[in-house]
Amino acid sequence: SSIKLMAESLLDLEDESRREEVRIIESSCETMQRMIDDLFVLSKLSKDQIIYEETWINEIVEMALNECRFDLQSRRVSVNIMKNLPKLPVARIWMIELLKNLITNAIKYNTAPVPAIEFGGLTDARGFYVKDNGIGIPKEYQSELFHIFFRVPNGLNAKGTGMGLYLVKQVMDIHKGSVELVSDEGKGTTFNLRFPAPGAKF
Repeated sequence: SSIKLMAESLLDLEDESRREEVRIIESSCETMQRMIDDLFVLSKLSKDQIIYEETWINEIVEMALNECRFDLQSRRVSVNIMKNLPKLPVARIWMIELLKNLITNAIKYNTAPVPAIEFGGLTDARGFYVKDNGIGIPKEYQSELFHIFFRVPNGLNAKGTGMGLYLVKQVMDIHKGSVELVSDEGKGTTFNLRFPAPGAKF
């Protein structure tokens, strides 16, 4: 944007306080761009014709991991894909978006020496879980987690727009499913994604 270009041109200034102001402007511009991108994705979710296909969830997991491969490699994340992932009727593109958000959060909000993510099937074969060993989510914030623009105060200064988990909830809503959060502060987070029984109409 023109604001960001102007900010970059001012970085040659010797005044350190001014340089810090410029860096804040640049960071704000980047956040605004991410917010615009996320809003665009959400608008497509409400307008696009949704196509559901019987799909093995391990295929969706692999595609989402591939799209996040740079962050996974740079943080040397340990990934474990269990063999019991089910086959479910899903909107493939949107399920990939959902998983990308959960994978990104599992990396971003993680201070473990070796960040870890696990994908596995639920016992009733009507869903699957995504589990990480991140910083966890305090109980007092869990009820607000899927609200748009809500961000958990955590002291990590991680960049985000507060729309990622809102998108997760919206994607599960179009599948007539649900998302359940299980988390303890300092012990990681598990998202249980449940889908309706066979024969459900979308």
